[in-house]
Amino acid sequence: MKTFFSLIHIAPEAAPIFIVVLCIAVIAAFLWRKSLFITFIFIGSLLFFFRDPVREFSGDPTAILAPADGTVADIAEVTLPQYPGVSFVRIGIFLSLLNVHVQRVPCDGVVESIAHRKGSCLLAFSEEARKKNRAVLTLMKTEEGIVAVQQLTGLIARRIINNLSAGQTVHRGERLGIICFGSRVELYLPKGTPVSVAVGEAVRGGETIVAGWEK
Repeated sequence: MKTFFSLIHIAPEAAPIFIVVLCIAVIAAFLWRKSLFITFIFIGSLLFFFRDPVREFSGDPTAILAPADGTVADIAEVTLPQYPGVSFVRIGIFLSLLNVHVQRVPCDGVVESIAHRKGSCLLAFSEEARKKNRAVLTLMKTEEGIVAVQQLTGLIARRIINNLSAGQTVHRGERLGIICFGSRVELYLPKGTPVSVAVGEAVRGGETIVAGWEK
């Protein structure tokens, strides 16, 4: 099933949902034939939402790519609890329901840790959501310092899937995970990293250059 979904460029994480929908569709078809039309619309919507387009980038090796599709919501200098006293540049990306919801690795590195945070499901574009919503933070060691990607839920999103594991070597553009029906992704870079995007700019995960290491 996962191989089939990969061939048609749909996130394999969607497989269980489609199996449930198809089972319901078969049962509903026996009870009410008109339900098939509604089912086809629903399946079409799921296919659109869980699309996993092929993204390839072979440009500047110092480029740092967007970890997700969406709109740059904010750029700020912040700290992380895991590294008190160390400043990072945070690039927040808001994902609408129309965006691809697969996340990608922004640069080469080694996964140091993956931390899960329990929390709420507030509106993703609110400041409270960044602090209180459920989140998964992936910390990576790179030659230039620590880089982190944080996946956050939103009002509709309820599930975050992270496909990486601690100690794993990752490469720019690889799949990191997916937020089901969500919401916000944050990229943390070492302080002083030149940023090449602005608030309000649309980005594409694994394709848009958002920053770059000093040459």
